[in-house]
Amino acid sequence: MNWKSAIIASASVAFVATLLHQIISTGGTYYFAPVDWEVVNELPYPEAKKYLVERSKNYTLWESLKSSVYYPHFWLSALVELAFLFFIGLASCWLFNRKSNA
Repeated sequence: MNWKSAIIASASVAFVATLLHQIISTGGTYYFAPVDWEVVNELPYPEAKKYLVERSKNYTLWESLKSSVYYPHFWLSALVELAFLFFIGLASCWLFNRKSNA
């Protein structure tokens, strides 16, 4: 395997994995201020659950992704993940090439 192929393969896999992870890891429940966590910890479970449900909103994956793309930390985390996966893929190609040539 030559280095050009290794770079293309590593970049492709890293890009797809990062994109899928950013899409899958978004969504869920968000709590809006003010949530007094000390009060929540002291409440009985049914009352604490009711308190949190009143101050929460569920987002779908798509809604969460649309709202996240405007924040720099979203892109920074995606870039760090992409770089990490790219170098792991490149190192794997290098090890595979080294082992197959030995």
